Amino acid sequence: MKEPHSRGPVRCWEELACGRPDCEAHDAENAPCWLLPGTRCFDGPTCLAERLSAKCATCPVFESHRARAAGKRASDGAVLETMERLLGECAELLSGAEALKREIRTKSAEVTLLGEVGRALQSTMELEALLTVILTAVTAGDGLGFNRAFLIMLDEEQRMLEGRMAVGPSRADEAQAIWGAMREEARSFSEILAGPSGAGAGEPEGIVELARRIRLVYDPASDIVARCLEDRAPCAVEDAREVPGARGVAEVIGSDTFVVAPLIAKGRKLGAIVADNFVTRRAVSREDMRLLEALASQAALAILNASLHTSLQERLSQLEDAHRQLMQDQLQLLRAERLVAAGGLASSFVHDVKTPLVSIGLMARAAAARLPGGHEVRDTLERIAEETVRVEDYLRHMVKSAGGVGPETGPVDIGCVVEEALDLLAGLTAEAGVEVSFLPGHGDVVVSGSVVELRQMLLNIFHNAVEAMPDGGRLTVRTEVEGGMLKLTAEDTGCGMPEEVRRRIFSPFFTTKSEGSGMGLVIARRIAADHGGRLSFESEEGKGTRFHVLLPVAQPAPEAADSGPR
Repeated sequence: MKEPHSRGPVRCWEELACGRPDCEAHDAENAPCWLLPGTRCFDGPTCLAERLSAKCATCPVFESHRARAAGKRASDGAVLETMERLLGECAELLSGAEALKREIRTKSAEVTLLGEVGRALQSTMELEALLTVILTAVTAGDGLGFNRAFLIMLDEEQRMLEGRMAVGPSRADEAQAIWGAMREEARSFSEILAGPSGAGAGEPEGIVELARRIRLVYDPASDIVARCLEDRAPCAVEDAREVPGARGVAEVIGSDTFVVAPLIAKGRKLGAIVADNFVTRRAVSREDMRLLEALASQAALAILNASLHTSLQERLSQLEDAHRQLMQDQLQLLRAERLVAAGGLASSFVHDVKTPLVSIGLMARAAAARLPGGHEVRDTLERIAEETVRVEDYLRHMVKSAGGVGPETGPVDIGCVVEEALDLLAGLTAEAGVEVSFLPGHGDVVVSGSVVELRQMLLNIFHNAVEAMPDGGRLTVRTEVEGGMLKLTAEDTGCGMPEEVRRRIFSPFFTTKSEGSGMGLVIARRIAADHGGRLSFESEEGKGTRFHVLLPVAQPAPEAADSGPR
């Protein structure tokens, strides 16, 4: 019995039993599937070479067709060999294309990384923020992906390399916790650069302390970091025990394998980045080194710009302070010139007013002598005569001071001087609505000095206190003895002084009053110092001011000390 004629080879969709009736090869007659562009063996459109190389070369249906063609005529064999060589070349081309695509993706990622880092570096001129961005780029998973990065800065004056900052885990057991938390957060590289994560919030302290322990003498002959800076090229240390000058860094960071990238900008050596993979032990590739060098170059320029910006800001601040001081000095000079002119006028005034003042005193005493004792007018005339004597004493003191003659000194009852000063200011205190109280607590203790000068000192202090209470208040004066010193306190309930005024209260010619000379308290402090004491104050804005005068208690004469009962 004659066997039925067998049909052609089994078609691919029958052999594979793919169950894809929408495929163009399904039920196709005399049409090999690799010649049909719409087959479902591939996702998306593909070329014939790619279909043959990726799928058909290993397909049993394709193999059966090749086997049947091999047994035909010699010309068919030549065509088959040509096709097989073509398939080999297609496979090589496709393999090269894949490698090229991978390289393009890598280059694109590098460009993206450097672009993001560049934008982050340009977003701030704060040096600490820049350093954080740089080290984050070295260690982030979407960046260079090193386990740790240390920043070492060069102190050119001291010729020292000093660890400044670091990013990463300080110990291997920290790494898993930190990296695990970062995976859970799933933040992009841009988000990491934008701000610290919750996982990284507690991370820096240990690693930064580790970095700050790096302190190396800048010597290219004995230190790997200095040598890289001098050579202006990065280097990889595979085993610090075998590389001269690498032990210093290795001992501090606890790793014998690391890389060093110098930071150099515009010819200036700034420092270096030291990075390692002390946890993962991942080998550093040539691409890693190249990218680290590019990042270091970009970072060095940003660090230099930030340093220059900081120096410029400091210089501007110094110039502003100097300008303010110059303006103040010019103002004080103008006031001093006015005071010199006023001093000349005052000297002429003393000579011109002294004669009529003496006449007033003499006439007042003469008129008082004609009136009976206890007469109201007589009391007033005697008061006028006393005041003229006091003014004469003050004018005499001014003339002697101008001539370089020191004031007359002797035992002084400070209580009497306080009462005289308050009495002279009675009109001013009444007009200002200021209540005055004097609480003496010094007993019979006296001080040694000039009545005129001490009275002038107290007048300046009390006058200043009254002017601090334009809406009224209370001036309280107390005296007491503390450890061989007589202490006088004048306390007002005025407006107090702000910080700026407190800092300059004893500066010559400094005043907050439109008509003040700025010398009252300066003279008061000078008088206290001339008497062996000191003048100080306490003030709180909105609550008032207390001035304290400390004067040494006068020691009794030896005769007085020896007299008395035996």
